[in-house]
Amino acid sequence: MRLLASLCLGLLAPSVAATTDALPEPMVFDAWKGPPLRAFVFRPENAADDAPVIFVMHGVKRDADRYFAEWRPLASRYGFVIVVPEFPTSEFPGADSYNLGGVVDESGAVTERDLWAFSAIEPMFDAARSRLGLSSERYVLYGHSAGAQFAHRFALFAAGPRARMVISANAGWYTFPETGAWPYGPHGLPAGVYDPAKAIAAPLVVLAGEADVNPNHPSLRRSPEANAQGKTRFERA
Repeated sequence: MRLLASLCLGLLAPSVAATTDALPEPMVFDAWKGPPLRAFVFRPENAADDAPVIFVMHGVKRDADRYFAEWRPLASRYGFVIVVPEFPTSEFPGADSYNLGGVVDESGAVTERDLWAFSAIEPMFDAARSRLGLSSERYVLYGHSAGAQFAHRFALFAAGPRARMVISANAGWYTFPETGAWPYGPHGLPAGVYDPAKAIAAPLVVLAGEADVNPNHPSLRRSPEANAQGKTRFERA
C-alpha cells in the first residue's frame, strides 16, 4: 500500500514535470515469440538492487518515449525503476492487438498464447533485471487509457505471475471476469484460454478521474455493451 500511495502522490505532484533530457537508447527485447520490441528502461542512482520495478504501458498513440519522459522524474524522486515498452502499430495494429492483448486475431480465432502482447511482459522483466543489475523479484504494471485496457486484461488473463499489483487508470471500457461475450467478458472464448480460478491473482487497482465525464469523447466506445457499463469513463470505472 505504501508503494501505491507513493505512486499516486507522485503522479499528482505538480512540481514533477516531464524531463527534457535526451532519451536514452532503448533496450531491444527479442526474448519471446513475438516481434522485437523497444523498451525504455531507467534505474536512478537512488534505486537499490531490489528497488520496485514499474512497467508503464503507453496509450493509443503508442508514444512510449513521452511516457518515459513523464515518468523518469518520478523514478528519480522516489527511487524506483521504470520499464516502458513500445508496442508499435506496425506490429500490433488496432485495439485488438494491443488494448485486448492480441488474444483473438482479426478473423476471430484465438492466437497462440506466447504471441499475445501480454506474454511479452514477464520475459521483458527478466531482460530488464539483467540489463540493470536488479534483484527485484516482482513488479507493478501501470497503464493509462489504452494502456489501462491492456493492464486490466493482463490481470484478468493472469499473464503476470510475478506482478505484485496492476493499476488500470482511465480505461474507456472493461472486460469483466464473469459476464458478457468477448471482448466485454470471457464468454465464447475456447476452453483453457481464460481460467477464472487464476484471474486477477495480483491486486488490481482501478483509477478514474472524477472530471472524466464527457459522454461524447471521440475515443470513447459507445457500443450497446460498452454503454451498459456507463455513459462516461468515470461511470464505467
